[in-house]
Amino acid sequence: MILKLFSPIYFIMIFLTIILLVFFSIWLKNKSQKFTKIVISIIFFSSFIMHFLKLVFPPYNTDPLAFRKVTAENICALSTLTFPFIFLLAKSLVLKDYMFYFGVMSGVVALLFPLEQLNNDFFRFETIRFYFAHIVLIIGPYLMVYTNHHQLNYRRIYKVPLVFFAVLGIIVVNEVILTEIGLVPLRGSDLFDPKGYRNFSMIFGVVPELGFTEEFLRLLTPKVFLKIPFGEYAGRDKYWPLIWLVVPTYILIPPLCFLLSWPWEKEHIKQDFKHLVNKINNQIILFKEEK
Repeated sequence: MILKLFSPIYFIMIFLTIILLVFFSIWLKNKSQKFTKIVISIIFFSSFIMHFLKLVFPPYNTDPLAFRKVTAENICALSTLTFPFIFLLAKSLVLKDYMFYFGVMSGVVALLFPLEQLNNDFFRFETIRFYFAHIVLIIGPYLMVYTNHHQLNYRRIYKVPLVFFAVLGIIVVNEVILTEIGLVPLRGSDLFDPKGYRNFSMIFGVVPELGFTEEFLRLLTPKVFLKIPFGEYAGRDKYWPLIWLVVPTYILIPPLCFLLSWPWEKEHIKQDFKHLVNKINNQIILFKEEK
């Protein structure tokens, strides 16, 4: 069965994810904290194990450079490698906020646009692992919040992009190391060829194949970060690695995080809004009295 956008198996996997969310929510609703912690840990570590297990299956078992595929080469890979340990060991509330927001967002995007696996046979280990890993990125962080192992606070949302940039920085370092030790080929001779580098997580820009997405992100990006400012190539189109993402991230990510936090934070948000309105009204009344 070949995986294609909007094919039956495409919708089946989305439906399966929803079913699993409902199932785990019902099953764990009245369970103890100890029990839910064990279940969520098993969910996270099962994906962690599969991340390495793929090396013994095609197409990686015959690839001498396959080790690169189990490194932190993109956002979801780094999440798979770190989420089990953040969940169990991290004291940072912001790190767990990031787990929830970016786990859910990246998992949903992968389900809606499984570009890496399109036109492949669904019943092969790598395609099944791909879906398993991204479903875990949705279900694991969701259950962490649902079972009260972590409490969201929308006031911390502004800090989440900072974690995101740190994650992208790790991916950049990982990419440099992979290139320098020979696991990833060097970029082609054309400095301006968008296909001449590995474009994981858009750290080096957006490839033209993304069409409207590229145009939309370019509109949100200050022009200075889309041009070479100095030297013999001054004025040529070129994304500033990582830096070009700063403004689009702060425009797009906080509102999405806010929407994801709403089911848990709506009363908190309403209280703060009411307090703000009262404060403004009091200031207006005070201003009128002074006049």
